[in-house]
Amino acid sequence: IYQDEKHFFALVVFRHIDDIMEKETTIQNQLRQALDETRLSNEIISAIAKSYCSIYRIDVQKDFFEEVSNDSEIHKLTGNRGCASEKLYQLCDTMVAPEYRPLIRPFLDVSTLSARLKTEECISTEYRMCDGSWHRMLFTVKKRDESGNVTHVLCTVRSISDSKRREEDLNFAAEAAKREAEMKTRFLATMSHDIRTPMNAILGYADLARGHLREPVRLERYMNNIRVSGEKLLSIINSVLELARIENNQIVLEESIVRTGEVLDSCIMMFQSAMEEKHQKLSVTKDVKYPYVYLDNTHVTEICLNILSNAVKYTGEGGSISCTLNQKDGEKEGWCITEIIIGDTGIGISEEFQAHIFEAFSRERTSTVSGIDGTGLGMGIVKRLVDLMEGTIEVQSQLGAGTVFTVRIPSRIASEEEMQVKQAGCHLDKFSVAGRRILLVEDNDLNAEIAMELFKEEGLQAERANDGVLCIEMVESAPANYYDLILMDIQMPIMDGYGATRMIRKLRDPIKAEIPIVAMTANAFAEDREKALAVGMNEHLAKPIDRNELMLIFQKLLQAKIISEPVKELLQ
Repeated sequence: IYQDEKHFFALVVFRHIDDIMEKETTIQNQLRQALDETRLSNEIISAIAKSYCSIYRIDVQKDFFEEVSNDSEIHKLTGNRGCASEKLYQLCDTMVAPEYRPLIRPFLDVSTLSARLKTEECISTEYRMCDGSWHRMLFTVKKRDESGNVTHVLCTVRSISDSKRREEDLNFAAEAAKREAEMKTRFLATMSHDIRTPMNAILGYADLARGHLREPVRLERYMNNIRVSGEKLLSIINSVLELARIENNQIVLEESIVRTGEVLDSCIMMFQSAMEEKHQKLSVTKDVKYPYVYLDNTHVTEICLNILSNAVKYTGEGGSISCTLNQKDGEKEGWCITEIIIGDTGIGISEEFQAHIFEAFSRERTSTVSGIDGTGLGMGIVKRLVDLMEGTIEVQSQLGAGTVFTVRIPSRIASEEEMQVKQAGCHLDKFSVAGRRILLVEDNDLNAEIAMELFKEEGLQAERANDGVLCIEMVESAPANYYDLILMDIQMPIMDGYGATRMIRKLRDPIKAEIPIVAMTANAFAEDREKALAVGMNEHLAKPIDRNELMLIFQKLLQAKIISEPVKELLQ
């Protein structure tokens, strides 16, 4: 019996142990499963937390929160906790930029969350932080009760600075494009008016002249007005083309030695009569340390002319204009800063427009309103030219009190010896071109008639070819030295001026092959001149032709030809 009882007791104990072990195994399995689920939850939260600055679980009914993750801490299932409203308002008052706090506080009201999420699954808002970064906060429904009322939400905060920056860049670009389109529209309207005004004068005075051909005094006045209007029209066209070339990076800076102040003096001289007509007082001040510098004479002149032109135009009767030239030491050895200051006591520029004065196509007042001609291109061109020269330009102005422009351009210092070499190379004795024979190559009958009349007045003999092919035939069939110079148009039918020049330079007769050729073309820019010289032309003249410039070129080339002719005869 004892043995049976002992066996029974052992059996009971073993069964109990088996039960305990089975329960332990179950508990361990449950624990392992819980740990796996926790690990999975942690991984999920860690992954989500990488996209969000902060994640909170909020019990809407109890106004209670638990922090799931926050900034540098990847995740914490049992993080900070407490009153949700207090926490959210604290974040708002300490981290959100002050101007956004009144907008964000109503969004953070936990007591109204359930109502606001009644028919939505999520609501969001954007705001700027005190450090300038941008964030988006999102309330997402986590749980509803049987009636559909929200009981729990997930609050997530995400940085959107990069996307906001891209959005702002796109908005800025769109706004800039819109502003540019508006300026161009205004420009085209203004341009139409400003082009038609001198054109109307040209046609009008030409019509009047036709009816008074026998009245020389009146006819001369009409011709002068036609010329003034034509020059104004050409100036407008040149401004448009110049701006287009700058925007297409086609401007080439060509520095040469100039006497310090020479550019400013020549510009002042051009406006001397205009200032005298308006009884304007002019003061000029110079503080020169270096007598000679290297500058792009043409473009610096253009800068000064544009600023001076505005000063004269927008300054009234009896006003004052001041021109100051200073030189300061540059940052690099052998360089200085050429400072040009042009001020006036004119109508001034509003503070609002000063921010746009250097934009192309912009004018504060149209010529219709102000009664002053202009396209609004001048200061835009000035700013771009100054930038190309790595200089600076500043404007100070007040309505009714005048304007001051200050231009500073880095300039390489030149010596007096360099200047003397330049002057020796430019020296040209007076020389008469009368009796010399010119071959004019021009397909346009009107242009040809004007040129032929001009040659006749200067005592030149002239013949004409309509195109490049005829030009070559006339040169080949004529005796050597029959033509002293060819004035060559570029754009012509059959063969253009470039092709004709190449053919002439390949002629077997060396005298004919070396005849001076001058390009006469509407292609008026530096690259056009370079192309003309590259094909073998000696000089380049832009239409409309300046008579004085044309005759100077003739004198230089014909004088050089006469000097070289005896040498060629000896060689033959």
